[in-house]
Amino acid sequence: MNLWIIKNIKFGYRYTTNKSIRKNILEYFDDYLLDLISSKGSSDDKLIIVGGLFSNTNPSIIAISDATNYLTKLSKIVKVVLISTPNDIRFFDGNNYSTLDLFNNIDNIEVKPYDKNDVISYGDCVIDIENSVLKINDNEVIIPNIIQFDDDSEKTGIFINRMSDNKYTILNNKFSPKHITYEINSFDDFKIIEKDNNIIHLIVNDALSEENKTRLNLEIFKINPSSVKYKNEKNEKNIKLVEDFDIISKIYNTIGEDSEVKKQFDKILEISRK
Repeated sequence: MNLWIIKNIKFGYRYTTNKSIRKNILEYFDDYLLDLISSKGSSDDKLIIVGGLFSNTNPSIIAISDATNYLTKLSKIVKVVLISTPNDIRFFDGNNYSTLDLFNNIDNIEVKPYDKNDVISYGDCVIDIENSVLKINDNEVIIPNIIQFDDDSEKTGIFINRMSDNKYTILNNKFSPKHITYEINSFDDFKIIEKDNNIIHLIVNDALSEENKTRLNLEIFKINPSSVKYKNEKNEKNIKLVEDFDIISKIYNTIGEDSEVKKQFDKILEISRK
């Protein structure tokens, strides 16, 4: 029997502002996790999700539908255990409600209510829900998220504990896109950016805008980053998500009446859309 332990699936996270995040979550299940557990798991195994099933405690209909769909599929392969944490609890009208209670009536899914004094253990594996860590073999292991949702350094993957001999490992998530931040202090720095399947964030030295604003906008357009932050030695401007502003119009406004530069940019657009 194996324990498969994860946290923070975050169904519903920025669904309305960034469609690619939902796509990444669904592809993780469709093309990775379901195949992995179908081929490596057994009916005796347990998939334990330690909080963060939804991105907030007021999930949308779409988020609930996604969660129900995939939890039902997983419960036909292994036992699914949903552990409520403070991230899943909503206080309303003097009472606490857990978003995980939505799944109480699905076969082969167990919902454990939140109790900060409760010790949850499976064999020698103890789950510390307050700190999102596992205690096993005198070690503490941070419970991994399934994927990266933002530009952070937290590892992603699945903790797997083989209970017969208490050996464990973390199977790193090499399937989903990774968030990578590049600092841009010169135009040459754009040449070292490796997009691959990654989600790119840029921190751009404001001096480059003063040096050649049109060229800077063109370079950013070619990279198509998820976010851009401008900074100088004295201060840092707030993050601007590319999806929240029309960078093409911004470039055209910068070009102005220069027809030669406009022609070059039109060619870049044409090539990028093929």
